[in-house]
Amino acid sequence: MRLIKDEYRNDHTISIKRLAQIIRRMLPDIKELKFLLPQLKDGLFAEGMSPSDYLSLVKELNKELDSDGLIQVLIEASEQIGLTFNELLEGIKESPEESCQAYRAGCRN
Repeated sequence: MRLIKDEYRNDHTISIKRLAQIIRRMLPDIKELKFLLPQLKDGLFAEGMSPSDYLSLVKELNKELDSDGLIQVLIEASEQIGLTFNELLEGIKESPEESCQAYRAGCRN
């Protein structure tokens, strides 16, 4: 907690997005992050963070968590079909429409 407060105190110009990334790296466990969020709020308010910036930070943390969840789903999907994560992404990038059609066809079966 102290490191996050120090980071904010030392650089009030730090972007909310960057602060969220730092917090996610320091607290990768979602349960721990949820448990510490009230303390984080109090600490950042004590360092001068505005309520609107804190709300933006929480929204940014949600985006980070959504991204982590999406990546995990793609990793698991690639393993299930015998591809690496990068091979799966390349296939989607090269032919997004075909990938979507293949997915829809699989859902019908």
